Amino acid sequence: MHYRLLLFLFFISNGNVFSQNWQEIGNGINDAPTCMFEDTTNDIVYFGGWFRVIDGDSISGIASYNGTTFYQLGGGLNPFADVKTIVKFNNEIYAAGNILTAEGKSVHNIVRWNGFEWDSVGPGFNNIVNKLEIINNELYACGVFDSSGTLAVNGLAKWDGNSWQSVFNFPNLWSSINNNYVLGICEYHGELYVGGNFDNDTISDIIKYNGTNWVNVGGGMHGGMSGIEKMAIYDDKLIVAGAFYLQDGNAGNFIQQWDGNTWSDVGGGFLGYGMQLYSNGQVHGLTVYKDKLYACGVFSYAGGVPAQKIAKWDGVKWCGIGSAINNRIYSCGFFRDTLYISCGFSIIDGDSIKGIAKWLGGDYVDTCSAVGIHEVYFDKENLLLYPNPAQSTLTISFPESYAIKTGTTYKIVDKLGREIKSGKMETSSFSLSVEDLPVGLYVIIVQGDSFIEQRKFVKE
Repeated sequence: MHYRLLLFLFFISNGNVFSQNWQEIGNGINDAPTCMFEDTTNDIVYFGGWFRVIDGDSISGIASYNGTTFYQLGGGLNPFADVKTIVKFNNEIYAAGNILTAEGKSVHNIVRWNGFEWDSVGPGFNNIVNKLEIINNELYACGVFDSSGTLAVNGLAKWDGNSWQSVFNFPNLWSSINNNYVLGICEYHGELYVGGNFDNDTISDIIKYNGTNWVNVGGGMHGGMSGIEKMAIYDDKLIVAGAFYLQDGNAGNFIQQWDGNTWSDVGGGFLGYGMQLYSNGQVHGLTVYKDKLYACGVFSYAGGVPAQKIAKWDGVKWCGIGSAINNRIYSCGFFRDTLYISCGFSIIDGDSIKGIAKWLGGDYVDTCSAVGIHEVYFDKENLLLYPNPAQSTLTISFPESYAIKTGTTYKIVDKLGREIKSGKMETSSFSLSVEDLPVGLYVIIVQGDSFIEQRKFVKE
């Protein structure tokens, strides 16, 4: 009776897991966008990336979308333009990345759109721009560049309305043969923070200007391949995400937070497929919306909770949104209060999605709050389910400490809650055939003497 009640509560609390939660936008895009920006004034969202074709039309680098149709902006950018960042500043749209020309005019990696035509932004930069940010009504740019025209800027510059300026003599933190690789900039508690991949004797991947000097931030990131890719302010803390591991001496795994004095973990961080210690849990996007922090990327677990490629943080716990996604998400954001993701060619909940998808599922399905399910954190032992998606065989694996006995059972249920397959587990690692299952999303439920575990999987 107790087991049946758990199942009933599970399906009630996860009733929309099996519905069509995502819808492809348009008829396909040849490469996933890597950034998006919502212009709430004009009710338009802009997507940027390395794409060249949307819905069969030649659109390079940046496109606008009004909820129905994608449009090229004016005469467009050069073929193979790669737009990495988009903002709105002084009522114009600014786009930057690796851009040679706009409407045939040389622009040097940054452009602005006034609603009718493209224009350059001063002399631009001699290399890639990774991020644009507006801080105190001023436009900042950061990237791999080291000059704007004849001005040395070392990867960080500020636009005064007429020309680019150096920012507090930002230093070159690499050797003379390398440029700073700056990926993010933000203001936190009145101080300017810059993150990326740069290193010297005292600075590692993050630095701040304290009003007088550029200084170390809590020892920075640790690890030979560490780096910060994204930054955001949430719950009065500076959130940084990128490529760094807890095991290398960092406070978190792929994500951690700074309170002005100390680095700390963010709810257990991220891990990739199989929850191995050095699996890829990298984050490609952070966005704050309605008091929640959304992260997207390559990861499969957030705080030990199954969260395939996207998760949300409420300041206390990570939650997945209940979807099975087989490819990385490059960016996430909101348009008209709806969640959008860009993910290249993917299988999401059994459906093919190419390029951009929006959420249709209503309230998000919180994997973290499944009723009666044993919570698993990345530094504890847990159930593994692989491969996922599966085609012919699915393997269930438990640590020996779970003391699998002949009374341990598994059940596979379909989208209607019907039992499709069941049996007993007599060893801690068990394989079963799923070749006969129709393509779609399923839940497997494993129950032992002292635990009950559930996982979603996709049959391809």
